[in-house]
Amino acid sequence: MGLAGMIGEMVMRCDKDVSPLAPKDVAAIQGHGEMNWRALAQLITALENDKADASVVKAVREQAAQKKVPVLGITGTGGAGKSSLTDELIRRLRLDQGDALRVAVISIDPSRRKSGGALLGDRIRMNAISPWSQGPRVFMRSLATRDFGSEISAALPDVVAACKVAGFDLIVVETSGIGQGDAAIVPHVDVPMYVMTPEFGAASQLEKSTCWTSPILSPSTSSTAKARRMPCVMWPSRCSATKKLGPRRPNKCQCLAPWPPASTTTA
Repeated sequence: MGLAGMIGEMVMRCDKDVSPLAPKDVAAIQGHGEMNWRALAQLITALENDKADASVVKAVREQAAQKKVPVLGITGTGGAGKSSLTDELIRRLRLDQGDALRVAVISIDPSRRKSGGALLGDRIRMNAISPWSQGPRVFMRSLATRDFGSEISAALPDVVAACKVAGFDLIVVETSGIGQGDAAIVPHVDVPMYVMTPEFGAASQLEKSTCWTSPILSPSTSSTAKARRMPCVMWPSRCSATKKLGPRRPNKCQCLAPWPPASTTTA
């Protein structure tokens, strides 16, 4: 059979539709035991395949509308450090809150145009989601876009609703890499976060990005001097030193102006 044959045999045996295993009652996903999280994972699979029980989907949407659970959306270009930042945020949140909160992490990776498959590699960076002394606190699920025109999955709204009904205290959604015209995550989250590096090119490149038309947080994954001067480069009117030196010399400024400006910051 050989190695290739064994791999093919394993893939063939695992290639089964598990959507029928999805729960038929919303109560199955409410809780944080092993069986509850398994039922939630099975429901998410059915939602992805558009095969979830209609009555369950309706109940999830109705109950989720009554829940007040914050949803953080993390987006940005590919390789900007979204997964690493997500992992660090989870680690610091668990440390700061004494590991008392329960967090759901939904990571989305792009489907390949040629094969239709997706490399769900975001979890490679996730080192802070394992159980600590308090037991399992972080539920993580990877999704594929299953579409070539968006950085999110079509099932994302219902997946977020299911996580709300399941009783999580915080939901973090990480999208696949985006371009200048992509901001699909914004309507589905309470706080969108655009992760970037200082190597973004000219300031006009950020002005063209669709993300900046919405209230957004924008951390830089670099602590270099260029990253610290980004506010002065993009919004010279907010920097007193740039006013004196002239708009063509923002690199001379060491000002730590607020980033992003108040007009683009979400409280």
